[in-house]
Amino acid sequence: ATACAVGALALTALAESPRTLARRAPLVGLLLGCGLITEYPALFVLAPVGVYALWRLRVAPRAAAPLLAAAALPVAGAALYNWAIYHTPFPVAYRYSELFPHHFGAGVMGFTRPSAVAFWGLTFSPYRGLFFHSPFLLLAIPGIAAWARTRRLGPELAVVVIGPALLLIFLSGMATWAGGNAIGPRHLTTALPLMVLPIAALLASTGPRLRAAFRALALLS
Repeated sequence: ATACAVGALALTALAESPRTLARRAPLVGLLLGCGLITEYPALFVLAPVGVYALWRLRVAPRAAAPLLAAAALPVAGAALYNWAIYHTPFPVAYRYSELFPHHFGAGVMGFTRPSAVAFWGLTFSPYRGLFFHSPFLLLAIPGIAAWARTRRLGPELAVVVIGPALLLIFLSGMATWAGGNAIGPRHLTTALPLMVLPIAALLASTGPRLRAAFRALALLS
């Protein structure tokens, strides 16, 4: 799912012109659809990428149809799969899980309102905290500010900010936010490459002191 999200974003952002992107539109759509059926919560990263691709295609609106059609293909396959097993096109497999049924029975298939406990657990806790295990990712915050000051690639920056933020908020309402037997918050994997991009922008616009801080934090990570 992460590879699909990054691939779709790269194919879109690196297209030199709308015409080039129009030729890539079916592949971008296929990546978005495959990413979604691989990991449903990845929707919160994939959707901003898809909106960004459609925005870039606004001067070539006919290319939007192949993108959407290609994205619909794997989704339709997953819907048929669910229909054959559960007699519904929607993903309800967790409802029938024999593992931790008390988790999946809460809310809608285990998803409820965001929790401060889960938010802390996903971000700074020694148990599963993303920034505890990978403190260099904290540089994404000043990186976003540095990127914004350049006043370049504004739509791309929006994707980089919105995707991880939406995923984090969503996972904070997930009964199994800890991810079971894992190291770190594995459900946040899809957002990690997007968080690295502002760090690259920060390192490109600052001096040796910050780069030394990056090396130290990377070593700790």
